Amino acid sequence: PVVKLESGKSFGELALMHEKPRAATIVCTRDTHFAVLEKEDYQSILGARDMQKYSQDIDFLQSLPPFGSWTRIRLAKFLNYIKFRTQYRNSTIFKEDEPATHVFIIKRGEVKITKDKVQMQNKIKEYKFSK
Repeated sequence: PVVKLESGKSFGELALMHEKPRAATIVCTRDTHFAVLEKEDYQSILGARDMQKYSQDIDFLQSLPPFGSWTRIRLAKFLNYIKFRTQYRNSTIFKEDEPATHVFIIKRGEVKITKDKVQMQNKIKEYKFSK
């Protein structure tokens, strides 16, 4: 699968925003209940807001060096894989020595990166002895 969606996620808005045919096939992997908006209702209620946010997300990605040369179409496809989330002040995103499962791109805000000093000193000692 290109992407797996679960409760609270939506799909179909890209085709409506760009007035294009569906770009993928959607198949339920288990019994699923939906809230569904007709095209006209979506466009009058959410379309302009979603299109503005979507455009802002593409602009943000395009401002980053790794994505600066990407086309807006390629960035739009890439957005399907990105999950935006908010972390609150003093919350831990992950801890040292945890398995790596994600890459984080800071859209707004600031983080502090720390290392365990004892572990860092041991690594320095190991480096000195191995030379």
